[in-house]
Amino acid sequence: MATAHEKSHAKPQGSLRTIFSAQYRKRTTVAAVLLTVAIIGLWAGAVYEPSAVIQLATKARMNKAEAARMASIATGLLSIGTLVGCLALPPMAEKIGRRKTLAVYFVGMAVSIALAFGWAFYLSNGLVPFIALLVVLGFFGGNFALFSLWLPEQFETRVRATAFAFCTSVGRFFGAIVNFGIGAMVLNMKTLGVPIALTAIAFIVGLAVIPLAPETKGQELLG
Repeated sequence: MATAHEKSHAKPQGSLRTIFSAQYRKRTTVAAVLLTVAIIGLWAGAVYEPSAVIQLATKARMNKAEAARMASIATGLLSIGTLVGCLALPPMAEKIGRRKTLAVYFVGMAVSIALAFGWAFYLSNGLVPFIALLVVLGFFGGNFALFSLWLPEQFETRVRATAFAFCTSVGRFFGAIVNFGIGAMVLNMKTLGVPIALTAIAFIVGLAVIPLAPETKGQELLG
């Protein structure tokens, strides 16, 4: 007969099996895909935004110090936008539901990242519109906050932590792979804007996946 110590060590393995059981397999897969989409956009914008701003500032005839300062300001504005987006998200999710809220944020991300890197970046005087779009991009980048609210509602207590850890880890793993791919595209295409703008496609995929996730608005937390 297994001792209490042996049983405690068996729980994590049992929890991992449970989130891929018939009861939770679909929820786990869908949540992992949606988190991957969110992280791809979040990392692409945050990683390459400073370089894009420096290039635009240099094009606007700023010296190196001024360009670096402008990149810092843009990063700060992006972060402020994200903070506001995170704060605005929970009330929206309570009002219109989790799926619709994520859809709104994904559409916002797709549009803002495509316009910022696919349009403003290539304007002759694109610095100001690019930074303005960064604020919008930052706001909708707050979509990641939804998963802290939504994921725990989809799984019962005994597997909730396992499901959350698995989905976020998978998202980061594939997000890192995509960012390596973006770096290779930037090198081969010899431009920064188009490869980043193409990450908007991930959000279109995410929009198609959202209806497969359960709507948990107004439901009691699973025991």
